Amino acid sequence: MATFTAAMEMLERGTLHLWSWRNLKLDDAGSSVEWSRLSDRSVHVYGTWGGASLVMEGSNDDTNMAQLDNLRGVAISVSANAIFGILQIAAYVRPRVVGGDATTNLNVIMLSRGSK
Repeated sequence: MATFTAAMEMLERGTLHLWSWRNLKLDDAGSSVEWSRLSDRSVHVYGTWGGASLVMEGSNDDTNMAQLDNLRGVAISVSANAIFGILQIAAYVRPRVVGGDATTNLNVIMLSRGSK
């Protein structure tokens, strides 16, 4: 499993924060980003799935990750292009690819609003 560092971009005078992880492959994880002071969180995932699923994980210590829920309280695990919200407020958040094959190639973009 490789860990991919997120690229961060601030939009609208620092009130919108956009993180992206590109080219996640079979069983890869994105590096966690500090997300606790931000609200209105959404995630956009797209790419070639190759049988993979994407889960979102969170932690308050950046070590012990737990799977996060969507806005309906259901554990996030998607296997097709999607945009969804995250229910919990965790200090650190990351995407993780579960399974897949040699064709798996996913892009994850997270958007949040707030001051930082």
